[in-house]
Amino acid sequence: MKRTRIASLLLALLLSCSLWVPHPAKAAAESGILSVAGDNAMLLTDGSLWVTNALGTTYDKLNLVSIAGDDNKGFGLTRDGKRVSWSIVEAPKVDEGTSGVRQVTADGLMLKNDGTVWTDNGPVKELRGILQIASSGNAVAAVSQNGEILYRANPDAPFNVIGNIANPDSVRSVAVVEDRTVLLYDSGETVLYERFNFDERTLKIVPVTLTTEAVHIAYANDKTLFVTLRDGSVWTTGLYQDRYKLTNRIEGVGEAVRTVPVEDGKNAYVQRKDGTWVRYSDGETKDVKAPAVTSVEIHVSNAAPQIGDSIVLNIAEKYSNGALVKLPLSEAKLTIDKPHLLKPQEGGKLKALGVGEATITVASGGAAKSVSVVIGTKTALQYAVLKDNVVYLPLQPVVKALGGTSTYAAASKTFNVQLGENAITLKIGDANAVANGRKVRLKAAPRVENGMAVFPAHLLADTIGAKVAWDAKLKQAKVSLGKASLTVVSTETAALAKKASQGSLAQYIGRTYWVNHFQQWDRFMKVTVADILPDNTGYFSIVFKSASGKTFTTYSMPASNVANLFADSYYFLAYDPYKKYNWPQSVWSQIKAGNVTLGMTKEQVLLAWGTPSSKSAVSGSGTTVETWGYPNFNFVSFANGKVVLVVE
Repeated sequence: MKRTRIASLLLALLLSCSLWVPHPAKAAAESGILSVAGDNAMLLTDGSLWVTNALGTTYDKLNLVSIAGDDNKGFGLTRDGKRVSWSIVEAPKVDEGTSGVRQVTADGLMLKNDGTVWTDNGPVKELRGILQIASSGNAVAAVSQNGEILYRANPDAPFNVIGNIANPDSVRSVAVVEDRTVLLYDSGETVLYERFNFDERTLKIVPVTLTTEAVHIAYANDKTLFVTLRDGSVWTTGLYQDRYKLTNRIEGVGEAVRTVPVEDGKNAYVQRKDGTWVRYSDGETKDVKAPAVTSVEIHVSNAAPQIGDSIVLNIAEKYSNGALVKLPLSEAKLTIDKPHLLKPQEGGKLKALGVGEATITVASGGAAKSVSVVIGTKTALQYAVLKDNVVYLPLQPVVKALGGTSTYAAASKTFNVQLGENAITLKIGDANAVANGRKVRLKAAPRVENGMAVFPAHLLADTIGAKVAWDAKLKQAKVSLGKASLTVVSTETAALAKKASQGSLAQYIGRTYWVNHFQQWDRFMKVTVADILPDNTGYFSIVFKSASGKTFTTYSMPASNVANLFADSYYFLAYDPYKKYNWPQSVWSQIKAGNVTLGMTKEQVLLAWGTPSSKSAVSGSGTTVETWGYPNFNFVSFANGKVVLVVE
């Protein structure tokens, strides 16, 4: 019962492990089970392999044709003749240097196409011209082309011939465990060779026929032989005294074609004729199914790309065993409802081709998942026109931005437009159009404006369901397709948008100031605000012009900083200091250099050093001494309004 509980636990692990694993080219939902190796490995009919071990669950497309092993280790054979191995602590991998292999045993022994048998250390010298091999633990058995049945009890023992048969090509399979070797013939005859069952006179092993109706044989580790008969029943040999008899029938199992024991005679996987499998354990059976896709998960790297952007689509399939399997885009059953907007690219990416809302759907097995991508454009198009209450849009730029194509026949002045599945024909100067083979009367004829062909915007609503709105404030058109939108500006939009962004800051344009302390510009230079430029982040740059016509542009700043800059005389003066103060040039030179000298007035010190951080005054003998403090412990003292002391 303890062994049964362990097997059940391992099986549950295989059927419930939730991990990210690599994805094969074909989903398990479309495949059945081909074979198993213990409770932790399952080979599917598409050649892919599930393995659960200490690392978790791996799911690899290795193009296998067979597997063998137990819960601790396993081996597989690829379709192109290479060995695959895994263990309780290693994920499945193709073993380097293995090729030309046609059979792999549960212990990793390799029978090659040339009849040689190999271990990881090289060829087994005694085995040449071999047709079939089997190994279990230390025991190895083989059938040669000349009909010899070879057996070795352990790696230190030599190979002995334990029998000779006349028809070695008719041997379907060989099974071995400790001192017992069994041959199954195509006829169904099953013959047991036991090392200690020999004729005392000739010392030759006496073969014992167990049945003539077998289709499959397999040994468990406890020497129990599982025999599957033609009638679909499964039998096992008995204890020692009944080891030559099929004494026990596995109840509840019918229509069987093969059996894979798990450790002992009480646990096994059984495959039915219809390809389905059951797990037999201590008299009870339970259906075993290949993991199937139950749901699909999709994640896009950017659900709101711009035209020209590439997005990465991450797809995963969730299986009935809880595993989450990554699915490459190139192998996904992918559909895009508007393929003119999104196009798959090499490297598993999608490229945004046009403005709009596209739905991506991935289907796998009976599951499907959809995700929407809203595609925009980095810049607005030019130029929209409102004339006689009709909104016109530039034809070729708009068609291209919407992921469509257009061709122009100059002789007939005709445009042929393709927008997704919609085919449209327009002619300059003609209000009659054709949309999807249907005649359409436009509100106005297409025309030429600003050197380009324009068309009535309502045509987009009539053909692709777009909504077109005119913004009277900014004089621009907005084309909406679901959550996606495209803006088309007029020749007046830029100026209107700029003015709207400037708001109250426009009042400063044209005003004249004199630089005090700002960006190391020349002090007391006369500048006039030429413009206040908004950017697309809500910040503004101030453009000044000097008296000589030279342009100076500030760094970007919030709107509140613009107003504060002009209000603070530390940065800019609202008056001409040279006219306000008629001081000698020598004084101006000291002020501009930031120097305070004896005899300077308070106004001159303010211009030289700025507003003090502290003030104090002391009076005595009819004189008041006032002291101003500045950062870095700088001080200046005044007597009768003139500087009498400077400390720097």
